[in-house]
Amino acid sequence: MGCHTPHSSSSPRLFRESVHQPFAQGQCESCHAAGRPAGATTLKAAGADLCRGCHPGAGGSGSGKPHAPAGNGDCLSCHDPHTTDNPSLTRRPGGELCYSCHNDSRTAHAQPHAHPPAAKGQCSSCHDPHASPNPAGLRKTGKALCLGCHPDAPFSRPVAHRPVQSGECGACHDPHASANPRMLRQPEAQQCYSCHTREQAAFDRVNAHTPVRIGQCVVCHDPHSAQQPGLLLRDKRAACLDCHQSLAAGTAHPPFARGDCLTCHDRHASDNEAHLLEPVPDNCLNCHQDTSKDAEGRRRMHSPFAQGLCTTCHNPHASRIPGQLNRPAGGLCLSCHQPLAQAMEEDSFRHAPAAEGKCLSCHRAHAADARGLLAADKGRTCEGCHDAQSASLTAAHQGVPVAGSDCAACHESHSARTRGLLHEVRHPMFEERLCANCHK
Repeated sequence: MGCHTPHSSSSPRLFRESVHQPFAQGQCESCHAAGRPAGATTLKAAGADLCRGCHPGAGGSGSGKPHAPAGNGDCLSCHDPHTTDNPSLTRRPGGELCYSCHNDSRTAHAQPHAHPPAAKGQCSSCHDPHASPNPAGLRKTGKALCLGCHPDAPFSRPVAHRPVQSGECGACHDPHASANPRMLRQPEAQQCYSCHTREQAAFDRVNAHTPVRIGQCVVCHDPHSAQQPGLLLRDKRAACLDCHQSLAAGTAHPPFARGDCLTCHDRHASDNEAHLLEPVPDNCLNCHQDTSKDAEGRRRMHSPFAQGLCTTCHNPHASRIPGQLNRPAGGLCLSCHQPLAQAMEEDSFRHAPAAEGKCLSCHRAHAADARGLLAADKGRTCEGCHDAQSASLTAAHQGVPVAGSDCAACHESHSARTRGLLHEVRHPMFEERLCANCHK
């Protein structure tokens, strides 16, 4: 039964599927000496010398470094000289034949992420089983071997990763199997850091970009080649917006609109919040120097501005509200000034700018000399809307000129329980408008 299958075959005389041609044609004397007694198996030549009579390229001299069995002339350690059920007359199928000697490879190839040829036992897809001038009996060297199966396009864009340029695919990938996805030799971040040691040190900061923190460099970078500098998958702005799309609503901060995210942020990591290049106030004032100059020497500063908390009021990327505010001015201001918000809710009369949320009609946003961050001292702020020279305003004040007066001495600035926004506690003579009783 060694040469025949007992039931059915695609070969004549029920030979097994792979038949040595001389045997199939009954030409035993191609290999065996003629005229020998029945059962004698004397060969015409010893070992590989016999095989090379027909197969001159199977590991002979001049073929490069031979596979050990071929080099030793031991062809029959791998091949059956008559018939088998395996291609090329091998004694065992595919990888099982190789594992009969390379048993340590069986365990290595059983890892979760295996190269398909290794997983399928197709060792000869990459290795020449007889002889090769290349290390490990490879059919070709470097990426020429890999590109035999893997299309060239992902590796041939203008900006190439250095291992790809030099054809060292094995610098990152195990050619057989690995415990890591994509057959990486190490987990993704460690694989990158094995070369990019300076970057690893630079990324050890308080705040790291999420892909850096979770070790997924390929979220932003192509590991093989790209059209963009730095092996970015897309241009800088598109690369950021792939994840940060929600930041693009409304009128954009000029650097953000230009795609210059790196004007403010370190792309990988920094010791500042949101991996900014510098602490928030320094980051902002590098460009907004006019705001800094306007605040110099002012006696009073808005608390968030004084503390460098610019993003308490402003959205640093984009906003549908003028000034890139996080909310419309009125609601934004009252979100911090809650006692004022409660008073305005309870009072019956409200100053029009306060009721309409136009806080910046009277107040400066960042710094001022006047109390309460008013745009000017005393009544001069009020005179921006109220004509102090008008007859009606003079009549309302019993004929007393009001230009330059301290309006807040009598009136509430935002809201009141009484008409005219007058203070709740008033002198009786003032209440009855009997000013002449006290004033000449």
